[in-house]
Amino acid sequence: MVHRHQHLHRSDRAHRRARHGRGFRLPAGGRTRGADLTLTLLGEDGTESWLSGTTVTVDEGAVTDIAIPEGGVAAVRVESTTPVAAAAMVSVAREAPADSGADNALDLAWTEGQEPTEVERGLVVPEGATTIVVAGTSGGHLTLTDEAGETVVDEDIAAGHTVQIPVDVDAGTVVTSSDPVAWTLRVDDADAGYVTTLSPQPTTVPDRVVRVVPGPYVGNP
Repeated sequence: MVHRHQHLHRSDRAHRRARHGRGFRLPAGGRTRGADLTLTLLGEDGTESWLSGTTVTVDEGAVTDIAIPEGGVAAVRVESTTPVAAAAMVSVAREAPADSGADNALDLAWTEGQEPTEVERGLVVPEGATTIVVAGTSGGHLTLTDEAGETVVDEDIAAGHTVQIPVDVDAGTVVTSSDPVAWTLRVDDADAGYVTTLSPQPTTVPDRVVRVVPGPYVGNP
């Protein structure tokens, strides 16, 4: 039984003179047992050949790093027998200062896994070159709107595909969506060798049941 699907994005922009690194990290298996995972790479042209359907086993409490094949933008679909946390990393290498003693300087960006949900999520668009990266496991649609209700993105997502959508809005604009697809905002500057990603967060605080029980004051036995 699959307990969780997560999607993580791989980027393909790099400095003209730089390398781009990619990786996938599973910080831990289940709390009481390990996990068996099926990982699928969803590219711009559909599902890519990767791992040949091999099941990856993660030990309880272990951190596992898995290299992602280089290529265009893609997302990783994670199917697990127990809940796991997962994230994808992209690095951009640029020429290091002459007096640093190193050939390259690196900038890293981590993107945490997402479960597609119809809960409204959003983020604030920062300055810089911004691109929405969105993945659709079984197909879908992404509509992003700003605070005024104007449509910023309106895109069909084919099943098993990952799509890049440039975003041209003023810095500080809040964009939101309640579509059940995984999406992330990438911000980069190829000339400066800079990259980061922003993941959408719920726009409302969910209701929670809190149990309150009598207890001693702090410091009292």
